Amino acid sequence: MSEPSDALARWREIYALFTIKGDPARAYPKPTEDDLDRFEAETGIKLPASYRAYCQVFGAGVFDLDAVNLRVSAPNCPDDVLDLKQALDILEGHKSMSDWTPRARRAIFFANSFRGDRFGWDPEDVSDPDAPEFRVFGHIRHDDDLTKLADDFYDFITLCMDSPAFSEPMRLMTYEEETGEPAPAPQRVFIPAGADFI
Repeated sequence: MSEPSDALARWREIYALFTIKGDPARAYPKPTEDDLDRFEAETGIKLPASYRAYCQVFGAGVFDLDAVNLRVSAPNCPDDVLDLKQALDILEGHKSMSDWTPRARRAIFFANSFRGDRFGWDPEDVSDPDAPEFRVFGHIRHDDDLTKLADDFYDFITLCMDSPAFSEPMRLMTYEEETGEPAPAPQRVFIPAGADFI
């Protein structure tokens, strides 16, 4: 399935807003369209169109943002911690031993924060059937249910980039609330998964 060039262009615009850490020559290859198609065929999981395009531009890695340090998995990543299939396999055991709601049990968790929150799309909550796109939810640590965060993966990443907007549904204090001072310029760093990745 070929990603529309405008979807890739939107992600390239977002990518240009970030400081990229690490040696690009040592970063793992980003998933190709064939990799993403193969993942869907092998797992039976339909990937949202905006996530597919994201994977081809960013790949797996960590966002270091004001409100969240977000570890995002991608298919075909050589790093087991950031490979989407490995992440889903590990989480499957947790789902069976928890009191999670049906939505939390069926969610495809593609990311987690360093504080223990998980983020995923609900394959049954379709926001655009043609693309397709699925609504993205946060599984705030210690909660059994999920909190709706965005209508698609693209909106989720742009929400994470906006500290006050992200902080409210995640029950976080903003910089201004914590310090009583205006927030500094936003921090936007992306660390691609690679041989030097910690």
